[in-house]
Amino acid sequence: MIPSALTYARYLIATMADPSARALLLAHARGIESNTKDHRIALGAAVDYLLTGQDQGSDAGMGSYHLNKGWGASYPETTGYAIPTLIAASGPLQRPDLCHAAIRAAEWLLAIQHADGGWQGGRVGEGRPSIVFNTAQVVRGMLATHRITQRPEFLEAAVRAGL
Repeated sequence: MIPSALTYARYLIATMADPSARALLLAHARGIESNTKDHRIALGAAVDYLLTGQDQGSDAGMGSYHLNKGWGASYPETTGYAIPTLIAASGPLQRPDLCHAAIRAAEWLLAIQHADGGWQGGRVGEGRPSIVFNTAQVVRGMLATHRITQRPEFLEAAVRAGL
């Protein structure tokens, strides 16, 4: 019990040292008032956390943070459904960098699409087969990226997935 509590404490301290993660955790803990400024601050902290997840890995996908292990490998599924969020937040936050990050993520997803048209379950590097649910989440990202870029490869990838 004590070793796991010490490990948890070490990673909690490391998380609190990261300004984006700290802002997100503190905003969640205190709640926010219902006004536009607070919502924009919270949205900004949330998308900054997504960008941190993208920047921590060796690819343009988005990993997850674990208190006892730190940043993990990218998940195609979560990367896929984070893309529309980044795109949608770009306008209200007046942050074109969010669209650029979404496009980078979508380009990475193109590169790891399986021959059967799907995308794997789990984290990258686990060698898992295509999973319907995960593929559907990536297709959401492909379609959102196609809408803002009009680049045919994103739509073609969605069609190859069988949708």
